[in-house]
Amino acid sequence: MHKYESVKEGPKPNDIIQFMRNDHGVEISYFLAWYAREYAVNAVRVIPEKGYEKLLKYLQMMKEANPGTHTFYETDSDGRFRFLFISYEADVRKWARFQFTGYIYDVRTTNPAESINFALRSPRESPVIPLLYSIREMMTRWFFKRRTLSFKHTQPLTTAVEKKIDRRIEKGKKFQVFPIGDDRHAIKAAFSVGKQAHTLTDEMYTTASWRSVYEETINPISVLKDSWIVPSHVKQEKVLPPESRRGAGRRKKRRYETVEDKIRSSQGTQCSKRRKCSRCGIVGHNRSTCDRVI
Repeated sequence: MHKYESVKEGPKPNDIIQFMRNDHGVEISYFLAWYAREYAVNAVRVIPEKGYEKLLKYLQMMKEANPGTHTFYETDSDGRFRFLFISYEADVRKWARFQFTGYIYDVRTTNPAESINFALRSPRESPVIPLLYSIREMMTRWFFKRRTLSFKHTQPLTTAVEKKIDRRIEKGKKFQVFPIGDDRHAIKAAFSVGKQAHTLTDEMYTTASWRSVYEETINPISVLKDSWIVPSHVKQEKVLPPESRRGAGRRKKRRYETVEDKIRSSQGTQCSKRRKCSRCGIVGHNRSTCDRVI
């Protein structure tokens, strides 16, 4: 078996340089290795623009495999692809950021787009149809993992909420409860009248709600691509590839950081990565500016 047969991304440019040096006795530059890798990947994946010819057929077959799935796409005035929206029936939920400012346990995060982009950093290099296959496979894997985890959980509330309530219970043990109209310390007050804390939480934080989110499955298309049968109106619709111009240099795979990201990153660096001098071992300066007598 070839050493790269089971590797998802194949050899990196540095691997190609090492391979050419060891097996062929030839020295090549990093740019040439990178360009050779890009050429080989594009040759295997064929022409990316060809995938848009089968896009609408794929969406039709995906909806047949997953009834209730919603799809929407938009093209420009010339019929060129602009964007695509897919919402699987099992994943029809409101965005967390629409209603909530924090995190919902394992259902949505405050920045789902960033998480998806990172998870798809390799498939994003593929043509549109293989990319959609990768997204479907990823969603199926996530749903199965979270469904299994939720059914193993036996507490009435989700794991994160249970831990938060336990911490508040410990703090609430020090409080005294008085018979007044508005008690801010609800957990302690609830215990004083014989109520359990989980009965005072919103339904969305319950284990039952958590399980209901992942109870459905996302199915693959079981029919081979050459055997897809779609309605006539789907065959007649045409989607052209978007106009794109390849910029010079290596393509950026990570998103650009916002001002908030940079501030958060710098704060984390200051708090957790305080550098110290390699000469004297004292924090606050480096070796080049060290003036301490050793």
